[in-house]
Amino acid sequence: KGGVGKTTLCATAALSIAKYLPCSVLVVDCDSQRSITSLLHKRCPRTVREADLPANTPATMYDAVMSFRGRTACHVDCVFPTKDERAPGRVFLLRGHRRTHRLVRKLAEAEHAALQGTRKRGINYTFAMYRTIISTAQACGAAVVVLDLSPSPSSLNRALVMSSDGFVVPVRPTYFSVDSIQDLTENLLGVGTKDDPGWVEEHQRLLGV
Repeated sequence: KGGVGKTTLCATAALSIAKYLPCSVLVVDCDSQRSITSLLHKRCPRTVREADLPANTPATMYDAVMSFRGRTACHVDCVFPTKDERAPGRVFLLRGHRRTHRLVRKLAEAEHAALQGTRKRGINYTFAMYRTIISTAQACGAAVVVLDLSPSPSSLNRALVMSSDGFVVPVRPTYFSVDSIQDLTENLLGVGTKDDPGWVEEHQRLLGV
């Protein structure tokens, strides 16, 4: 759901982890609205370009996934701290792309083909996103990754949630907001039928688990 504080929570969590743990954090903008990119770029005076990355290294997850070649790390922006280079905790931003929503359709098509047993050769978009995020985190030395998702239960968000160690759902203190948690639970676990297996079971089927 939009407007409940997802982006604000992601930014606050990333900056707090970096400052108080401390350890470096990679923030990944997974929303075509690019809200967290706009928010954190206000703190960003420069782009950090890793010396061991080629000049044509992609600058967004979308670019990396669409041109995936097995192992791709992206350029990132250092958004915290902006002055003290010796600070142990730093926050890096993997910028969003206005075309990220196109991955929703590609993932949905790939999932449908896999579940129907008609998967074609080509990019495994779920794996490509996962490897891009992990490779980028390793390249910038981030121990924690925070993903800012779009406000929808899309195939893209499903793949990102299932690839994560955990997730947080901010809600407003209203009946309808809290009641929607039940819908999310059913989306994750399903209702126990073949026609509605839920995200977890479907993700396991896609991975052959």
